[in-house]
Amino acid sequence: MASESVTPSGSMDNEKLMAKFDALVARGIVFYSPPAINRMKDKDFQFEFRTSQTLQAKPQLGQPLPVANGKKTFGPGSDMALVHPDLVLANINDTHLLVANLYCVFRPQLMLLTKDSYRRQHESLSAEDLAAAEAFLVAIHKPFYVMFNCSAMAGASREHNTCIYYHVMMKMSPVVFLRLRRN
Repeated sequence: MASESVTPSGSMDNEKLMAKFDALVARGIVFYSPPAINRMKDKDFQFEFRTSQTLQAKPQLGQPLPVANGKKTFGPGSDMALVHPDLVLANINDTHLLVANLYCVFRPQLMLLTKDSYRRQHESLSAEDLAAAEAFLVAIHKPFYVMFNCSAMAGASREHNTCIYYHVMMKMSPVVFLRLRRN
């Protein structure tokens, strides 16, 4: 599957993106199973916990990569295995790669990797990082949200600078989301 290129004024087909993600799951390249959802309420605050068996197989920070088996990484400085070229879904602004996450709790769960594979999670987000995140959110025309695990203490399992995209389960347009993010 060839990856597409996305720029700030570009467009991305959500149905094709979902089909690519589902095909990666069906082929056993990406690991996903629907999570168990436990909804709770504390006073007037409703929330939910999602637990997934998928995360049991996920390598943690400091664990060796499966590169000994001839697997590539996302660049010379990356600590993330590129187990299959079809994981790369799009080139964003020529600075980032949109990649399917290997161990997913959400459908789809995507990563925005810096092409500079020496950038690290503990570094601050750059203007290029924010521009790439915005380019995807505007191009996809569907509600997603972006999360940045800024270190291992915040949940990052790898060092390569990454933002994670999750499909939003509530109805909110990307434009509204961007306006909220900018305020």
